Amino acid sequence: MQQYPSIGKDIIQDVDYYIFDKLDGSNVRVEFSLKKGFDKFGTRKKLMSDDSGILNQSKELIMGYEQAVHDIFKKNKWQAGTLFFEFHGPNSFAGFHDEKDTFKVSLIDAHIGRIGYLPPKEYIKTFASSVEMSEFLLISKFNRTMLEKIKTGTLDGVTFEGVIGKTVVRNKIVRCKVKNQAWIDKLKDKCGDDESLFNTLE
Repeated sequence: MQQYPSIGKDIIQDVDYYIFDKLDGSNVRVEFSLKKGFDKFGTRKKLMSDDSGILNQSKELIMGYEQAVHDIFKKNKWQAGTLFFEFHGPNSFAGFHDEKDTFKVSLIDAHIGRIGYLPPKEYIKTFASSVEMSEFLLISKFNRTMLEKIKTGTLDGVTFEGVIGKTVVRNKIVRCKVKNQAWIDKLKDKCGDDESLFNTLE
């Protein structure tokens, strides 16, 4: 089952990025085919099971988009692919969730058969009107002004954690992340002296 790539902090200078709100939750993935519909569900690194706990709630939420996704794949003559969602609630933080919350799933990316990951412009055009997605904010370079707005939490549309940037370089999709400093400080407080945990969650 396709796994979502790890996103680093390296920024390509003087390149326009499609910038998305980075939702604070847990990555879940699901395989789709025209023949079987939504078939396999997984967390970031393994298939879902009874041991997946609260993340199993994502299955029913994702199933609500099955007909819309079917129509999109049929229209584009795609046979199969993997969709990546963020599972999140109002009190979700760094992969931890409050069981009392009402949760949502928001699409964050799509890998289509032999095509691979859709370029950001095509991804937005394909899914934005039919499936709830992490919010697309703007197209911009990560210049000093933009980075300051993200790190201080003053960029319009950013919920809390920060942003994800996507661009295409030499026909390859490149991603990066920039975090809100307040989110980083909150994580430091949560992790205390456990530097390994901080590096894992950050």
